[in-house]
Amino acid sequence: MNLSESAQAWVAVLVGLATLSTAAYAFVAKVRPWWRDRVWKKRATDDFFVGRPASRNRITGELTPALPSAAERFDEMAVAIKEVADSHRRIDNHESRIKALEDAAVERFTARAESVAAFRAMEAAAKAEPTEFTD
Repeated sequence: MNLSESAQAWVAVLVGLATLSTAAYAFVAKVRPWWRDRVWKKRATDDFFVGRPASRNRITGELTPALPSAAERFDEMAVAIKEVADSHRRIDNHESRIKALEDAAVERFTARAESVAAFRAMEAAAKAEPTEFTD
């Protein structure tokens, strides 16, 4: 079965259109999402490391806030970590301060007991009958 030249031309056109439509489908279904993901990941990486200035949305007019760079974020974290470390140092120092307060309380208690004993001795001496000592 021989096809005429015009029929062969139409078959070639149909095969070409089928090839182009398959290529377009592959681009839309496979390549475009892959490329979009790459672009979004690159943009997210750039936003993380470099930061992004504040910008105004052209359609709604809303101001999007600026994103700080990674260095600025790490600087803020370093300050927060330093504050936590300082608070831990103060907490660690509490043990020695509590020990000093306990020692002072014990000293006051023993001093009070000694004062009471001295006061009782003076009271007993005041109530006692005077005696004469001769040398």
